[in-house]
This record gives sequence, C-alpha cells and structure tokens, in this order.
Amino acid sequence: MSAADNHDARPLVVFAVATAAERRVVERSDITAHGALLVQTGIGADRIRATMPDILHRRPAGLVSIGVAGGLSAGLKPGAVLLPRKILAETGERFPVTMPWRDRVCADLAGTPIESGELISVAHAACTPADKRILAEQSGAVAVDMESAELARLARRHAIPFLVIRAVADPWNTRIPAAAGQALTVDGAIRWTALLTALLRQPADVGALLRLGIAFRSAARALDACGRQAGKSLCRPDPTCLL
Repeated sequence: MSAADNHDARPLVVFAVATAAERRVVERSDITAHGALLVQTGIGADRIRATMPDILHRRPAGLVSIGVAGGLSAGLKPGAVLLPRKILAETGERFPVTMPWRDRVCADLAGTPIESGELISVAHAACTPADKRILAEQSGAVAVDMESAELARLARRHAIPFLVIRAVADPWNTRIPAAAGQALTVDGAIRWTALLTALLRQPADVGALLRLGIAFRSAARALDACGRQAGKSLCRPDPTCLL
C-alpha cells in the first residue's frame, strides 16, 4: 500500500517500510490489525522526503520505522531485534526515539533479546564487511539502514512520537552482492530481469545472494514475532489512547 493510496487516511500510527519485501513481512504480522497504516516509502532519504510529508502534516499519533537493517557489531546475528534509543545521521545529528513508547514495547517483548545501541542511516549501502567495519569504527553505531534518520528528522519537525524497530538481515561479516543492489528500484521493488542478468554476468554472486536470502528470512521471522507479541503497544504511542 503506497502513500498515494492513502492520501486521505488519518491513521493512528504510520509504519514506514522501504521495500516491497519488508512490506510483505509486516503485512503478515498482526501489527496493522490494530488500525495503523503501512506505507512503503522506497529506499533512502530522498524517497522519505518525497512520500512522507504528505502524511505527516496530518499529525498521526506516531511514526514507526520498521524493517531490516545491516549489522555492524559482531554480536548481532541474523534476526537480532533492534530497538535503538537514538538514531544517528551521517551529518552527526542524533535523534532520540520516544522513550516511554519504546519502553512499553520492550516490556511486551520480554524474553526477546533487544539491542539498544545506536543505528546509523547512510546515503549509500554498506555492502562489504570492510565497509561495515569502517562505519562501525567511525560512528560507534551497532547497525545501519538508509531511512530511519530522515524519518526521525521529519517526526521531530512535525512533533510526532517516533520509534524504530528493525531486525538484522545482513550481519557485519556478510557481503551484499552487486546483483542485489542492481535488482532493487528506488521504490523498493525487485526487477527480476535485472537480477537474472546480473547473476548471469557474475555467477559467483549466487551463493552470496542465497546466504543473504536465508539471513533475510531470519529477520522476517523476528519482525513477525515482534508484531504479534507487541502489536498493540507498537500502535499505541500514548498508553491512554483507546484503539
């Protein structure tokens, strides 16, 4: 479901995902059963700026950046759940999430290991273990994505409660093959012809792509479990709000 499809909607909470694959994961969970709106923004800050202000100026009750992330810490395996306290931009800006909201979600996820360290958002994907190691050393972040900082910036501008929940899909020692990047459009859809063409040119990427797919499934299972366990809290930034 796109932002344009819901131009007139006034959702209680907006869940923003970047890609079609992430959207399908969230749709399968119980998160949106509580009356929230799921928006596929596309990849990166530019797509966030293009799709989200139209919705955020309507002042929804909250904004959640949800989906997958890359791990920058050796302790984060595929499927590790991230609920960072702060989001770091490449500019050096830090955006705190809404802590009372985060704390209630964490309480609902009791028994699930939660990583609280900073997540950094970057303009260009960290595709190799070397890229991730350098990014971790320079930023101190434990994970990376391409959208959360811009979402946090917009949420702050519109005075909207903000939360990030992500799961690790590519750990620190995993290479993202070039075929994966070439197959994704900026809107977050997969171009299957482009993927097959890239793999024919670089057949060695097949193994890396399969490993990435297995890791993504671990992340998908983790997000699904979080949605089913903490869906009501995720959709209730204000605990006095009745759904």
